[in-house]
Amino acid sequence: MKRVLLVFILVISAGLAQPRQGIYEGSRVLEVINAYRITRMTEELGLTDEQIAKILPRLRERDSLEIVYRRDQADDYRILESEIRKHTPSDTRIEDVMSRMKDREQVYQEELARMREEIMGVLTVEQQARFIVFEVRFEKELRELINRVRDNQGSGVEENNNQ
Repeated sequence: MKRVLLVFILVISAGLAQPRQGIYEGSRVLEVINAYRITRMTEELGLTDEQIAKILPRLRERDSLEIVYRRDQADDYRILESEIRKHTPSDTRIEDVMSRMKDREQVYQEELARMREEIMGVLTVEQQARFIVFEVRFEKELRELINRVRDNQGSGVEENNNQ
């Protein structure tokens, strides 16, 4: 497990060290994160091969849904920002964008709920509880790890600039 975590940290470090060119970049990092998540989930939930085969497509679908959702919401957010900076913002344009964002949010939440139900339907009651705990803990650990990597890269940049 420690070896998998080390490889995971190295890949994330390499991905974050790359110049940012947009939301589509870093797909290799996402692949490694997903592989690591499946490995950990398999171990922590005690998943069978059959369960993995049923859950994996839902997890991939969820990840794809989230990427598209976040990208589209970010695009509309930028439109809202631009519109409210104008001397005379268009109420119609703002209403259209906000309505689109609200509708997208609703569809996103419905799809997430559907996928979660499909995943839960494959698991035993104990595995369901373990899945809920795993999801929260994994996301927290992932955020902390990414912050540590970014902090370490930031301090390395500062050290190089001071020389």
